Amino acid sequence: MKKIFCIIMLFVPLILSGQKVATDEQKADAIEKITAASQNMRALVCNFTQTRQMTILNEKIVSYGKMYYSNDNRLRWEYTEPFNAIVINGKKIGMINGNGKTAVSGGMAYLFKGIAEVMMNGISGKNLTDKKRFDIELSINKNTCNVVLTPKQAQMKKAFAQITIIFSTKDYLAQKVIMKESNGNNTIIELTEKQVNAAIEDNLFEI
Repeated sequence: MKKIFCIIMLFVPLILSGQKVATDEQKADAIEKITAASQNMRALVCNFTQTRQMTILNEKIVSYGKMYYSNDNRLRWEYTEPFNAIVINGKKIGMINGNGKTAVSGGMAYLFKGIAEVMMNGISGKNLTDKKRFDIELSINKNTCNVVLTPKQAQMKKAFAQITIIFSTKDYLAQKVIMKESNGNNTIIELTEKQVNAAIEDNLFEI
């Protein structure tokens, strides 16, 4: 359950040195490049490292896994050891562990759906212009474009104080997501060994 809880509380910000608030022209250029990169990305497979710092603990909890993303609203967030995974397939949400597959419904499903939406929209860059749901700040340095999202909606604000998505200026794909939770906990997700448009077996998204 600790792993599942970590999934629920996934992504936001640390104040990064060397950042400069982007001009309107720079913002437009960065958003255009991120959007272009996401539009060319039908699927993404990558490894992730999740580092979670909880206020009640003095040590960090580090987990590893693999993410499978498809731009048709499917996502698999899989921890490697001990094995368990959350799968989003359209409106269906399920958990998979050593005991098999379990459908998720009710309030838990709503929460998972909301977090998965943040993850998928972060990867695709859709949140960059979603001013109805977020206050958006964008800063740029030589190697990264950093987007800080502050939730406006009450439900999201209960979970997150801020969400930061860090895009590489090399390929304009998300490389890190930092979540500052409303309860003071922080989670950092680093995406590595990204394979854009890699073939993904459909059965990985079965629920």
